[in-house]
Amino acid sequence: MKPEERVQWVYQAEGSEDLAGRYSEWARDYERDIQQVFGYVVPDVTVEIASEYLRLNDKILDVGAGTGLAGVLLNRAGFRSLYALDMSRGMLDEAEKKGIYRELYEGTLGERIELETQSFDAIVAAGVFGPRQAPSSGFGELIRLTRPNGMLVFSIQLQHYKESDIRQVLDSHTRAGRWILEKVSESFQGLPRAEPDILYRIWVYRVVKN
Repeated sequence: MKPEERVQWVYQAEGSEDLAGRYSEWARDYERDIQQVFGYVVPDVTVEIASEYLRLNDKILDVGAGTGLAGVLLNRAGFRSLYALDMSRGMLDEAEKKGIYRELYEGTLGERIELETQSFDAIVAAGVFGPRQAPSSGFGELIRLTRPNGMLVFSIQLQHYKESDIRQVLDSHTRAGRWILEKVSESFQGLPRAEPDILYRIWVYRVVKN
């Protein structure tokens, strides 16, 4: 299956269990396909912006960690207290080989994550919120897992932001006093080689209460 076909096959998954299984099947070839064929840079931009707000000793959860693309970049930037969460066991197996995560957790956004409230100083989620990916309901769990005054840094595909309920959900958490918006990045091409018209932005929030 060609990389372009693989992406469409993943996006055609029926439900979270099927999606996790398809990502697991793709895991071994994922980095080669997404970086060399598509020129994927969402983790790079996400980590670059996150580095402006995070402290080197922060306990950081890499959500939707996949094979560890963002984690590797965080590690290179000097962050050492890294933890990974992903819905796909196969992806986590590849991430574990990087040797950069203290612990790896299997869990699905949109469902209860079996981790304690206020477990992390910061959460980074690169390439997680887009069509047929993590639902907007997952933001509530990310807030719950973050300590007060901790940071949430995540990308959103812009077309999905405009067409889904994500904007309303983000605003509802702001109105409820759960977090404060710190930054929204400029738009950028996340897949410049294959999908130059698909744009992303990075959002940075500071958690106030869980």
